[in-house]
Amino acid sequence: MVKVWLQIQGQRWIDSLVLWINGAFWLPRRWYYTYLYGSKEKAWYKLMEEPHKHWTMWPFRLSERRYRYQKGPFVDGTGLIWFVAREQGDTFPHHWLSCLQSSKVGLDIGAHRGYWTLYHASYLAPDSEVLLLEADYTNYRYLLSNIASNRLPVRFYPLYGAA
Repeated sequence: MVKVWLQIQGQRWIDSLVLWINGAFWLPRRWYYTYLYGSKEKAWYKLMEEPHKHWTMWPFRLSERRYRYQKGPFVDGTGLIWFVAREQGDTFPHHWLSCLQSSKVGLDIGAHRGYWTLYHASYLAPDSEVLLLEADYTNYRYLLSNIASNRLPVRFYPLYGAA
């Protein structure tokens, strides 16, 4: 996990500092729980019984800060969880990426906060257009913010609504 966190960059230096402070509290707890309960899975479930002390929540909230994982787009704290979880084994089938490179139009129904599309936008042709549809207003607002905070050659058309 420490190796993964070394690849995370805050949009501002204070964002990176806050992430490392949160990590300084989280990692020892995670290692202790893994030792105490004997497996990562049991430790994870015990740690999740205290969501107010998750590494994105305590001691500082990361939700309003922006982070970039490796060379990906800037995302909020929730998106950072998505990228870190993806790196830990939830991988996207890479043979599909060649299909994305030849696409001109994309459709993301249930775009959530746009993490999937933002991550894979670098694989799309520069003149591509992506229609994003999100029904939850809170997620839609985050989607707009996430698109605005990233300068990508792909044109995005976010719509508030359901399919």
